[in-house]
Amino acid sequence: MWRQVTLPLSELDDLEALEKKLGGHVVNVHLLDEDTARVEYAPVVDDSWFLEIWNREARVCYINEFDFILYVDDIYEVDEAARQRVIQQVMEDYGITLEDTGQYYPISSAAQEAFQAMMKTARRKRPVSRSHA
Repeated sequence: MWRQVTLPLSELDDLEALEKKLGGHVVNVHLLDEDTARVEYAPVVDDSWFLEIWNREARVCYINEFDFILYVDDIYEVDEAARQRVIQQVMEDYGITLEDTGQYYPISSAAQEAFQAMMKTARRKRPVSRSHA
């Protein structure tokens, strides 16, 4: 599932640019010598959403048109079983647990399909009105 590429160590200075160039999420780096590294990466199916794991809690996030990262369940009412399927699929794809803090982009069509199914039934939450006294 992971792909590998050998490249100059200097390309790791800007990880975001490297991941964009590779079209994937870097999962491991092996130093071959002082100037060269072998990078293992997971091809990303969709870079508009990801699973965030922090403090043993998993949340589905998406990136809106303004490049803001938002928690799906803060904006939408989502079916809990569908949300859990998304979380479980991404964790299974990476072979991770809630102990593995990080951001995990979808790398399988199954994860993408689970996300799309969840969003198909999601309803936007009503904004909370704030009155000023």
